[in-house]
Amino acid sequence: MNGTDDTDDTDDEECTMTNPFDAPDAAYRVLVNEEQQHSLWPRDVPAPGGWSPVFGPDTRDACVDYVDTHWSDMRPASIRTAG
Repeated sequence: MNGTDDTDDTDDEECTMTNPFDAPDAAYRVLVNEEQQHSLWPRDVPAPGGWSPVFGPDTRDACVDYVDTHWSDMRPASIRTAG
């Protein structure tokens, strides 16, 4: 042994990871894809391909209200408009 202590002293510290998609106080955007499906998305996370911002950034509650108002039929657009 070289006399050094290789033990991890973080046991006494609480280590938490936060998910940016669940942060209640973060700013969010509402994204929509070509099927007119909506998604709540953290402002600081780049939108994935095929999704475009349509609202925000704003509070999580404001974005949820937007989605509730503008996305009443959860079916993809291709199914809603078929036959």
